[in-house]
Amino acid sequence: MTPCGKHPEIPATWQCGDCHSCFCDECVEMKQFGRNRVQACTCCGYICEPISRDLADEGEVETTLFTAFSYPLQGMGWATLAGGTIGLTVLGFLLGPIGAGLGWALLAAYSVQIVRESADGKDELPDWGDITHLGDLAPPTVMAVGTVAASYLPAFLVYGATGSGLAFWAALIGGTVYAPMAWLAVAMHGSVFLANPVTVITSISRVGGAYGIACGILLLVACAFLLSVGVVGALSTGIAAGAVANAIMLYFFFVENRVLGLLYLSHERALGWFSAGKR
Repeated sequence: MTPCGKHPEIPATWQCGDCHSCFCDECVEMKQFGRNRVQACTCCGYICEPISRDLADEGEVETTLFTAFSYPLQGMGWATLAGGTIGLTVLGFLLGPIGAGLGWALLAAYSVQIVRESADGKDELPDWGDITHLGDLAPPTVMAVGTVAASYLPAFLVYGATGSGLAFWAALIGGTVYAPMAWLAVAMHGSVFLANPVTVITSISRVGGAYGIACGILLLVACAFLLSVGVVGALSTGIAAGAVANAIMLYFFFVENRVLGLLYLSHERALGWFSAGKR
């Protein structure tokens, strides 16, 4: 960890491109540079660049990723979770399948925000209000559908050709391992074309064992979600049960996307997707 020059107990997030002083978010100075506002060094005034925050110790990576379970309740996260639960429940109740489709489109857009803000080191859920128009939903929906297709279409093609044999299950498991990195690449770049095998497989190899840890956590999250929703469905029915199921789904959905954002945050340099300051 590179410490802030003024606050040694806090990790530095910015480094001066001239004198190489390091600063946390609170210590950099915002300056106008042409049309843009940039982070500037408080020692010499030169432009600062983000520090890549790779974590070399896989134990530290594992600890970092597990913090995702507390993420939905950080700050005003409980209010975001409650608002999302009410919104999804009302949409589904009033509009049926159309409402459910709108809800999933909203979640696709929101998940991109979670991944990107987590990758930037932010510790609280984004505001639902950042999604202001129906037009905001189309690109992330295409991205999400494209990622699912890139991950699982091979398995369905194998199923059509050979049935549910060993080849199908191998393709299905492979797609499940492929999907998290595919979605991370697509969400970070804002393009469904980043779900291509060259980008995804190369990126998985660069992250190494930490990707296995992330996939293990995502599998744990999926199992916990299915178990929780199954228990709720067995105990109750109606709109109240639907609201509880939506709340559980949103909580685990937030956790999953947080894990991916943290994976990028901890392996930014290894992935090498963006040059400094270009993301």
